[in-house]
Amino acid sequence: MVYIHYQADIPPLRDVENETVNWLLKSHPDIYYYSLLLQCEAFISNDDRLSIWKGALDETLAELEG
Repeated sequence: MVYIHYQADIPPLRDVENETVNWLLKSHPDIYYYSLLLQCEAFISNDDRLSIWKGALDETLAELEG
């Protein structure tokens, strides 16, 4: 017996009935939200809420893995 461990990439967003979605955005939009906030930090520089956003992203990613 052979076991294969496979990890799929997140599919790109695609248009479905005039909505741009993929399975991750549909089931866990908070991951997109917190990731966006972390990326925006480069432009708003040294926002005190960065650690809150990072913690929330880590929590949602752990939830997705579980």
